[in-house]
Amino acid sequence: MRKTIVYILILFLFLSKCDYSTKNNEKDKRVHPTEYTWTIDTLELSVVSSRFRPTDILYIDENDIYIFGENSYYNDVYWHYDGEEWRDTTILSKIRDIRAVENISGKIYGAGDTQWYLPEGVDYQGSIVCYNSSKWQQVFYAHVDGQRGTIFFDIWGDSEDNIWVGGWYGLLYHFNGEKWTDYCLSDTIWINNFSGDDSDDLYAIGYYFYNVGINGYFLKWNGESWIIENQFQKSRDEYLFHSFGFLDIYVTDDYIYSCGEGVFRKRRGDEEWQKLYQDSQSKYWDISGSGPDNIYAVGEGGNADFWDGDECFYLDSIYYPEITYKKVWTDGTQVIIIGYSNNTAYVMRGK
Repeated sequence: MRKTIVYILILFLFLSKCDYSTKNNEKDKRVHPTEYTWTIDTLELSVVSSRFRPTDILYIDENDIYIFGENSYYNDVYWHYDGEEWRDTTILSKIRDIRAVENISGKIYGAGDTQWYLPEGVDYQGSIVCYNSSKWQQVFYAHVDGQRGTIFFDIWGDSEDNIWVGGWYGLLYHFNGEKWTDYCLSDTIWINNFSGDDSDDLYAIGYYFYNVGINGYFLKWNGESWIIENQFQKSRDEYLFHSFGFLDIYVTDDYIYSCGEGVFRKRRGDEEWQKLYQDSQSKYWDISGSGPDNIYAVGEGGNADFWDGDECFYLDSIYYPEITYKKVWTDGTQVIIIGYSNNTAYVMRGK
């Protein structure tokens, strides 16, 4: 009887150990991004002599992908991939009377398969447009008295009744499903990007350029107001000494990542940022991922990097110094990176 019990215990421990090893090896069994096979698509607009600048990705499934951006005339354009080919559509007077200004960011918040919210610019006045069942309509217009412009840079949401938008001169508004509430900050804090798991755990990156330098801001929503947790003020010559990145932010698990003049990380609740690495020749425009061991940072000079939680790997297979990469999306098993060079836009799909 004792031998039987001992055998059962040994068998139990063996099976438990096997299960533990399997879980720990899941990461190792994945194809490493440095070994991905890449499909490279070039996007050329149907409008002759017009270039396309991509700004955001909306991935629904492998046969339903959207790339948003603008053309040479600053009209909003989106491309749709149906699993076989890309087709472009230019959005004109259906949603506004005057063309969008040059620095429209085109960020997308997707609420469901057929409803999207996009920040856009109308004569330097910011607004939010919604696409629902093939129809575009303006759902919010931000008007500020005076001469300053009001352009939105980013939009974030986790439901149709919890949406944040931010942009120029401290623009910051929240939609609760019924009305838009003004949370605008100082006009020296330009909100560039949001990231977070939900409305109780939401962060933002901002900046302000002045004559000889830049201010950087890292903000957190505390449930009632936005507070500045970190900031820096540096001259243009001190770009290598920024405390964190001011161009994009990504939050996952226990960590917060930011990018700009380098790639940075800090643990939630910590005060200090850690600089993971830096390329003194170029900026990183976007950082995103599917978890702390699957993070991508992309930017100027063909830089497309993978961070596995411990170290950085350069994606040499898509290193093209003439390309500026603007946005990256991943679900952990594949990645899409968009960018441009001169009049040509590129979509890099790796898996």
